[in-house]
Amino acid sequence: MKNDRVKIRRKSSDGGRKIWRAVLPAVYGAALAICLICDLATGGGLSWFWIVLCSLMLAFSVFHLPFLLKKHRLLPAALAATLSLLLLLAACEAVTGGGWLRPYGLPIAAYPLAFVWAMLLVTRLRGLNWFFRSALLSLLAGALTLTMNAWVGAVLAGGPGRFAEFFFSQFGPCGTGSFVNALAAACFFLYFVLGTALGAATAVRARVVHRP
Repeated sequence: MKNDRVKIRRKSSDGGRKIWRAVLPAVYGAALAICLICDLATGGGLSWFWIVLCSLMLAFSVFHLPFLLKKHRLLPAALAATLSLLLLLAACEAVTGGGWLRPYGLPIAAYPLAFVWAMLLVTRLRGLNWFFRSALLSLLAGALTLTMNAWVGAVLAGGPGRFAEFFFSQFGPCGTGSFVNALAAACFFLYFVLGTALGAATAVRARVVHRP
């Protein structure tokens, strides 16, 4: 009976994936075709169509590409999403003509991307048990939550050199809007301590069990 239930679940899961793979490309294609026609109809050649194209590439990388890959899904999808995001920023700058990509767009986007890639590398660490890895992920998430607003403010104010100024200012009387972020970061840091303790206990237990 259990084997039959497992087979039924696998069949239903495979059927859902097939539908997902078939429907999304059709949706992407229809959206691209409509935007292409509308952009050309307005005259002046293609402009904002490139923003739509890069946006769909980003969505495809996150929601569709992992289902197409049988092995090593996470890293290729993350690389495709990163490249799509950078192309999207470049397309937005090309359309708006603001010249903001290099001084503002790239530094702001690179900061959370660095944390995301660090998290991906943590998931690939095989020498640590699940509790240790989840604790490191929680630490990185807490650090990003606590520092992201300060990083954005520093970049917009002239450069990363003013990061410390903006970071400490969010804890002052005028930084009450950062209370939610600080509370969320505290929760992440709390689990980091808990996860580290559980990871250490699990590692010690594993050594005792496997001791000859």
